[in-house]
Amino acid sequence: MSVHFHQSLEDLKSQLSSFSTVVLQQLDHSVHSLLEGNINAAKLVLDENEDVEQFRANIEAECLKMLALYQPVAQDLRVLIACLKVGNEAEKIGHRACSIASRTIAMNGSKIPSAPIDVALMHEKTKDMFLLCTKAFLELDANLARKVIEADKEVNKLDKASFDGLETALKDQPDMTKALISAFSASRYLEQIADSVKAVAGDVIYLVEGKVPTNDPQATMF
Repeated sequence: MSVHFHQSLEDLKSQLSSFSTVVLQQLDHSVHSLLEGNINAAKLVLDENEDVEQFRANIEAECLKMLALYQPVAQDLRVLIACLKVGNEAEKIGHRACSIASRTIAMNGSKIPSAPIDVALMHEKTKDMFLLCTKAFLELDANLARKVIEADKEVNKLDKASFDGLETALKDQPDMTKALISAFSASRYLEQIADSVKAVAGDVIYLVEGKVPTNDPQATMF
């Protein structure tokens, strides 16, 4: 494949790196808005979504242009398709951040309880996964990608604990129903975000090793 293709691919990866930074900032803002009951911050997240969608559209356009112009095959084709998928998954994460921000607005400035659903901890774990996966993808590091997949198990445990805690709390604190449901909704969105990150990590392993992770046969969509 030509030098021009690989230079274009590096430029595309740079765009994806910038996109991941924008999406992660959107996620941070959404969770903090919910934890602090900050409606203005939540509205900012919704406003930022237009930029996220435009970012994804630009990346998709660049991928399609490179497909038509260079007609890559084998590994080069797989990397380009992976870039397209990463852009789509990042947009999904942005949409879920908006869903969390919408819960903040629905709470009308009230804060969610810190227990029994630990949204802050789930956010921290999910953010760590996101940052590690971004590094794994940009460096095509399968070992880092495996760490991402392993970290998802901890997020799943927190998600299950959230559901178990919700059942008990709804019985014991019926006056907190709205706040508890908002906290649980946020935990579910964070778990879905972690799943998106995990899917990208699976694709990194496939790109590097040419095989699907044996402990997660659905980790790649190639």
